[in-house]
Amino acid sequence: MVFTKVLAAALLTAAACAAGSTAAGAWSCTNESDTGMTSKWTLSIREADSQLTGKLTDGEVEIPLTEVKHEGATLSFKFFVNAKPYTFDGKAAAKEITGKYAGEEARGTLSCRKP
Repeated sequence: MVFTKVLAAALLTAAACAAGSTAAGAWSCTNESDTGMTSKWTLSIREADSQLTGKLTDGEVEIPLTEVKHEGATLSFKFFVNAKPYTFDGKAAAKEITGKYAGEEARGTLSCRKP
């Protein structure tokens, strides 16, 4: 009986890991800086071999993401604007990503939804 419960738990854990990151995909985002300016962005996150990569785009500018991590509900990544480092720390759910970004020249909130 105990073995059956342990086996069931192991299979559920494996299925959850195989399901991949809910953060993967294309997201429509609104950026609101701390100065009150808003702009539209697209956040794209890909998963390959259990590794996450991504980029932010606004139609003209494409910003690669580094150190993309999605653990539980927490999503974080780093990126560079004008050769200066920025960080993003937020929460990811099936249809929504929200969080704060900060760097030397700007900080604000990024709110994203899956179309």
